[in-house]
Formats: sequence, C-alpha cells, structure tokens
Amino acid sequence: MRLAKIRRISTVEQMLARIEENSIVNSSGCKIWMGARSDCGYAVARFKGKLIALHRFVCEQAYGPLKGRNANHHCDVPYCLESTHIYPGTQTQNIKDWWLRKRRADWQNRKEEQKQLLSELLDDAW
Repeated sequence: MRLAKIRRISTVEQMLARIEENSIVNSSGCKIWMGARSDCGYAVARFKGKLIALHRFVCEQAYGPLKGRNANHHCDVPYCLESTHIYPGTQTQNIKDWWLRKRRADWQNRKEEQKQLLSELLDDAW
C-alpha cells in the first residue's frame, strides 16, 4: 500500500491556497472548511509544524496581529473561513454577540456559578 505524501505548509501563501482547496462556499457565503476540526468545531490545520486555529489565521491575514484579541464570527459558524465573516474582538464582545443573537440554547443547562460569571460579564459590557 502506498501512503499519500503529506505536504508541509510553511508559508502564508501555501496555507491560503490550502484553505481555498479544502473549502466550499455555502448559500450564506460562508467558506466552509472541509478539513480537520477541533473538539469545539473550529477549523484546524498544521502550519510550520504546529496545529493552528484557521479562523485566527484568516483574521490575522485580514486585520493584522490579534494581540490577545479573539477572532469572532459574524456568521456564528466556527468552521467558516470567509475573511469578511471574521473580525478581531474581545471576549466581552463575543459574549455580548452571543447573547444578542440568542445563541444561548444551553443557558438553562449551565451551572449557577457560570450563570453568575456570565451575567457579570454582560453587565460590564453594557
């Protein structure tokens, strides 16, 4: 049996090409990553020998270094790699977004201390 040769991605151009090759665009305009995903559903791949979160990579290519900020999604699709759907922001902004878009189906299942912490963060955000 012959094994496929694994390409080592070591340049930004190579990674951007790999993203294009391994993504499809859906009806919402999301660039859906068809490769590996993290346990949380985020697109991941090896770059320069390290496993990276591709939404962060795409965000940095579009906006520059994140410097401790998040790479948030306008579309709420964690494996979307469309640069116009991803923006740099804080965790507080991400939580506020999460709340305003009603992405909180699991709210009732959270422990009381988690609810309290989230409530405090939301109060501070507004």
